[in-house]
Amino acid sequence: MGEFERLGWPRRGMSCAADYPDEARKAILCELIDKFDGEFYNDWDGRPMTRQEAKEYIMNYGKPVPPSTGGTKED
Repeated sequence: MGEFERLGWPRRGMSCAADYPDEARKAILCELIDKFDGEFYNDWDGRPMTRQEAKEYIMNYGKPVPPSTGGTKED
């Protein structure tokens, strides 16, 4: 947390949308996820997430999404 504080806090809270999504902050948030013993949810849609999905979401936040190929995801 000291490193997160050194990098500066966002003015609107700790959400990724309010934060500066640089790689150092993302790594710190992933460390916090590893230490958290509880459930994870996507705050945008309420969907539950695994620990790994939560970390992938953080690490990919702010990166461009590849265009859709128009195909469907097979189950």
